[in-house]
Amino acid sequence: MSESLFPTRWANDKQPSLEKFTSDFADDYACADYLAKKHLKDGFRCSRCGGNRAWRLETRPWVWECQGVVVDDDGTRAATGCRHQTSLIAGTVMHDTHLPLRIWFLAAYLLATHSNGMSALQLQPKLGLGSYKTAWLLLHKLRRAMVDPDRRPLRGIIEIDETNVPFRRKDEPEGGGQGRSLSPIGKIFMIGPLRSRLENIQHDAACSGSSTLTAKACTLSSATTPQSAVCS
Repeated sequence: MSESLFPTRWANDKQPSLEKFTSDFADDYACADYLAKKHLKDGFRCSRCGGNRAWRLETRPWVWECQGVVVDDDGTRAATGCRHQTSLIAGTVMHDTHLPLRIWFLAAYLLATHSNGMSALQLQPKLGLGSYKTAWLLLHKLRRAMVDPDRRPLRGIIEIDETNVPFRRKDEPEGGGQGRSLSPIGKIFMIGPLRSRLENIQHDAACSGSSTLTAKACTLSSATTPQSAVCS
């Protein structure tokens, strides 16, 4: 379908295709180059001696080692004897990781572009990880990094969506199906992280006489927490 039908969908944040992403970040060196462009925009500067000359370690391309030299604008060189190492992943979710950088980059791409979210069980085979625990830890670190530190409770008019409520008898197993969905209580409204209360409302005489469960309309009060709502 032509993107001209949706002119604002990818106006500012068009995501790269999977083919382009894997081509741009084919190995750890490409990932480290990307991090270097982000962290070393003004060039390398040693945090310990102020040296501005360094080389990248071959076995760990995200680590830069100071050459112990300060070169001025006029070309004057001053030796400091420093060999301090600077890691580009220090202070990030990848700090002290034993996984390749490419795995982290690919996991972040899959998590950010998957519209329905992704579980650790889904992520494990896609990344070729042998341990579910590793996939779970990686996923939760990325989720924590994606949380907006300046987030605020919902206010004003809140857009809501609906979900199905499966119905089962006591003798029916919980797994392997969605149960029998009774039409009167097939759907309720869900309000993001808020709680919506269900109320049993009787139909009038013109209806079939059956009862249904419906969600009260809820709005967030300024004095409430993100986990409560004022319902009318």
